[in-house]
Amino acid sequence: MAPSLKNAILPALIFLPTSAILLKYLFVDLLQTGVFTTKDDCPEIFAGKSQYQLHYLGGYLPKVEHIACILVSFFHPLLRPGAEGVSPFIRDFAVALAPCAVVPFFEAYRNNSKFFPGFAMIMGLIYQSFTVGVTFPIYWFILFALGPKRAQGFEIKRGAAESVLVGILLGYFVPCIAIIISPTVPVIAAWQLFPIYVTVIAAIYRFIRSYQPSYNTSGTNVVYLTYIILFGLSSFMHFNAWLAYDFSLSKLIHNFIPPIELPDPRKGHGALQGALHFLQWDSLMVFSSTFVASLWFAENVKQGVILLVWSVVGVLVFGPGATVAGIFLWREKKLSDLRVQNLGKFKQSY
Repeated sequence: MAPSLKNAILPALIFLPTSAILLKYLFVDLLQTGVFTTKDDCPEIFAGKSQYQLHYLGGYLPKVEHIACILVSFFHPLLRPGAEGVSPFIRDFAVALAPCAVVPFFEAYRNNSKFFPGFAMIMGLIYQSFTVGVTFPIYWFILFALGPKRAQGFEIKRGAAESVLVGILLGYFVPCIAIIISPTVPVIAAWQLFPIYVTVIAAIYRFIRSYQPSYNTSGTNVVYLTYIILFGLSSFMHFNAWLAYDFSLSKLIHNFIPPIELPDPRKGHGALQGALHFLQWDSLMVFSSTFVASLWFAENVKQGVILLVWSVVGVLVFGPGATVAGIFLWREKKLSDLRVQNLGKFKQSY
């Protein structure tokens, strides 16, 4: 297959329409059902009558505060007491997203990467506002269009890899734990900014670490460790979901896979059902697009079949997040082996 067809044309035909269709479905079709009460909870002119309409930024950026109000009013029904039935899905999704979230950071910090360091943070803020399901298919298109083997096949320095690991553990998981333990309005609002926390923590760590000689050594093992940790955390949370649903496959599918039919206020559906439907589709599309994207890492039909089988079996047994972590752990091992082979050829030719 021609490189331009595989890395640009085919991804554009697959991933870009996927994002466009989901964007229309979630932000046009779903909103038109009337299940959300955004206009009442978050009027454009500040009234302060809603529990969600606060001066999150001291009143200095009213438009940003308005967006924050909408986001908080969306998530709060899913996390507050009384939503126990959907909580296992929400917790699983929150943790499972970490392996996807970490990929743009690692790709941005590779040597000679075409992504600038702040790209992952900007992308994170975008998908926190416009959903991961819409954003990540576009990211896969960009990643492949740049030429994955040329632009993303380089090594990551140890200091940079460590900074991503520390940033994810502190900047991502601490806010996640906070919203699970105390899903108050301010905590939910603060959680929306986790891409900034990860970026700032990683930058501080790199600055401190850069003075040590080992900073510039290979960070491959740290990348391995990151994906192994994320695999373990995601698997643990998915096991809890299985436990909460009494190890019933039908209950798991009912809570994780969205129905095609839109929520209907005439059937008693409200903000909770609307938000759950939204996130179910969001989850389905971010992970399914990632599994499709993983096929670009296969070098032959056999590897492609193995990836497809792993995507199905892994999701059921270990959860979607662990499945993604396993795929990118395998990919990093492939890239490492490729670098070793190329180094061997260089030494022989020299």
